[in-house]
Amino acid sequence: KKARFALLFTSETDMNYKLWLALQAEPAENVVEKLKGVLQGDNVELPDVSRDSFSEIVKKHSAVSHVVLHVTPGNTAVMCNGRVATPLGRTSPEDIQLIETLELRSGADKLNEIMSAYSSDVVMRAASLLRRQEPVKRISFPELKVEHSAAVVPGDGPFQVEAVLDPLSAGAQQISQILHVLHSAGLITLRIFLNPIDKLSEIPVKRFYRYVLEPELRFNGKDGSIADIGSRFTDLLPHLLLTMSLSTPINWMVASTHSPFDLDNIRLNDVEQGVYAEYSLEYLVIEGHSHDPTRYNNPTKGLQYGLKSGDISYDTIVMANLGYFQLKAGPGLWTLSSETDQAKRYIR
Repeated sequence: KKARFALLFTSETDMNYKLWLALQAEPAENVVEKLKGVLQGDNVELPDVSRDSFSEIVKKHSAVSHVVLHVTPGNTAVMCNGRVATPLGRTSPEDIQLIETLELRSGADKLNEIMSAYSSDVVMRAASLLRRQEPVKRISFPELKVEHSAAVVPGDGPFQVEAVLDPLSAGAQQISQILHVLHSAGLITLRIFLNPIDKLSEIPVKRFYRYVLEPELRFNGKDGSIADIGSRFTDLLPHLLLTMSLSTPINWMVASTHSPFDLDNIRLNDVEQGVYAEYSLEYLVIEGHSHDPTRYNNPTKGLQYGLKSGDISYDTIVMANLGYFQLKAGPGLWTLSSETDQAKRYIR
């Protein structure tokens, strides 16, 4: 079997310099023998390449090791098809053989067989991409009784979902609508096991949740536009002081656009036909960090970036603290750009 390997050099030692020179040897078939000779201290004929070129390589490799592989300075790492093993001490041939065996058992041989018509570059990238999808441990509950503490919701979906819920918890309120939508869309067969707390000093329900989610798009009958969706709360205690709000991802800027009521102080005894409100997504907050990989990953403070979509554009300046920047945008396709030549190097 043939194997491909690459070395990342993160320090400018004489040994690393000689190993790097051995990698430049021609023809390529002699590289392995020259590497063995350098490691064994033999007198090996090496190409004549300036040390300055090696210094530039070390800077780039150090940035890749730190930013991409997350290898801390002073540690050794071995990466095989996207699997990174670090930190490593004294590495023996048996260690490398073990990593290779684990990779082959994880499907590398099968992937190579399926993609035999593709180049080795494509196979290597596919293996690395699949490595990101770590397998999730599957757990089933065949031994649990379902007569009194579980609900079985039959369906024709390809997925079997088993949920264990505390019925009075906030998480149960939040996930119940998601399970309902997945079942309504014909995607799952559902079993729900109730797992309440046996002793309570007070009722734990402090909030009431409704998830705004539908299994399919709905359209207006008149103009064919996408219909608005919403949720309804019923049977709330009328004498309680309530607050209405949305729980959204942190980068969603959502605000109430229409409501005649004070949504922070709601008492249903004081209104005749209930309380209603309309919310809209005003914009999304796009966050990022900007670093210079050629300068030991230092923040690129002061650089200006911009987002543009059609005639709409927003700009911002990179902060000195961790290279953080923030931009305002809306749903759709946006292009990140910069007017300065220096900043264009960092956009990827």
